[in-house]
Amino acid sequence: RKVVGDLLPSEWREAYPVGRLDRDSEGLLFLTNDGDFFLRITHPKFGVGKTYLVRVVGKVGEGAVRSLTEGVIDREEVLRASHVEVLRANASHSVVEVELLEGKNREVRRMFAALGFAVDRLCRTRIGAIKLGELKPGKWRTLNRVEVNSLMELASLPAGGSVSRAASGNEAPAPRSRRIRDHAPVAPVLKRPPAQSGRGRPDRRGAPRARAGFARGH
Repeated sequence: RKVVGDLLPSEWREAYPVGRLDRDSEGLLFLTNDGDFFLRITHPKFGVGKTYLVRVVGKVGEGAVRSLTEGVIDREEVLRASHVEVLRANASHSVVEVELLEGKNREVRRMFAALGFAVDRLCRTRIGAIKLGELKPGKWRTLNRVEVNSLMELASLPAGGSVSRAASGNEAPAPRSRRIRDHAPVAPVLKRPPAQSGRGRPDRRGAPRARAGFARGH
């Protein structure tokens, strides 16, 4: 099974996934080697929404929608969607659009499971204002300046501001690092994405200032 890094050119091997998709899911995934960008997109305090298209077994009614937005409890955690809309529903299946402001492990699947629904397809379709669109599985593209700036503005901080310092009053400001590119690839949206092969989060204090893109793959 390929990992997401296998989809990218060799010069972008230092780009790391921004957030996660489990191997049974598909959709939009950013990659970056910019620690500030990583933090702004992933930390819930910045409020960058992630939207998912979810197909579940059974009919999702108004009561379930209300529970998803008010919050359900799983493993002593409160899981809550910021927005839920049922797009289609019948006795056998429902298609639901869900927006989250946090990125807890397998959160969407756990929310529906807590209400007795099994998820049989899950696709992340949007992060902030960036949509998956027509990008095919296994493909990627770069984010342009307008898209990067829109994400930074959505995170309520000026582009280029020091998020590392905002995250912790005791943390030293990030040293200036070599700018590799104006922007790097947006990570592919992965369909059943592979594991990260032990690669962790980027180092906020030493990450080069390239921006990542997104892609989609099997």
